[in-house]
Amino acid sequence: MKQSIRIRTTQILAAIAALSLLTGCPTYKVNMLPQSQPLSRPIEIDSKGDYTHEPSHSVFPLSVADFARINMMRYDTNGLDVSGGYNQFSPQCKAALTVYIAPAAHMSFVGAAPDVVREVEKGWQLGAYERWKKEVMQFHQNAVLKLEDDRTQQGIQFKHASYAIGDSGSELGVAIVDDAWVLSYRVTYPLNCETTVSQGVTRFFDNWHRLGN
Repeated sequence: MKQSIRIRTTQILAAIAALSLLTGCPTYKVNMLPQSQPLSRPIEIDSKGDYTHEPSHSVFPLSVADFARINMMRYDTNGLDVSGGYNQFSPQCKAALTVYIAPAAHMSFVGAAPDVVREVEKGWQLGAYERWKKEVMQFHQNAVLKLEDDRTQQGIQFKHASYAIGDSGSELGVAIVDDAWVLSYRVTYPLNCETTVSQGVTRFFDNWHRLGN
C-alpha cells in the first residue's frame, strides 16, 4: 500500500485554531511553501540516482543500509508530498519499506516558547498517526494491532505501531521533523523476520537521516 497521509485544509485550520488558544504565545501563520493540490493518482518520479526532495532537504539515496530504492512517487502538483519505496537486500527476509515526507501545517513559530512548539507538533504527529492507523485497517481488515510505542531513531521521535496481517508483519512510524514536515514509514515483511527487519529499519533511519542533513 502506497497511500500518502496529507494534511488537508480543515486539519491545517484546526491546528491554527488550537494554537491561537494558547495564550501568551506570540505566534502567527506564515505560508512558507507554494500552494499545492493532491493528485487524483500518484505519479512516478523519474530519478536514476539519489533523489533530493528540495523543499525538505531530504535525500532518498539509491541504497541505504540493507535497502535498495525501487521507486519515487509524487502525490501532489508541486512535489511537496512524495515517497520513496525500498526493498531489503536479504533473500531470507524480504521486506518492503516506503518512506513518506509531506508538509505539516504551514506555520512559523515566532516568539513561541519551546514547550508550546512541542505541544503543537505533538498534535500534528498524533493526528497523522491516527489517520495512518485508520488507513491500515481500511485496507487490511484482518490486521491485528500487536504493539504501540514511541521510538527514537537518530534523534527522530516516532510514534510506532506493529501489526500482524495474515502471515505478514507490518510496522508504521510517524514523526515530525524540522518543525515543518510529517515523516512516515510503512514496512511489511514475513512474520518470522520481525527482529531482522526491525534492526534493518533502525539501520535505515540511522543512515537516511544523516544523509538528509
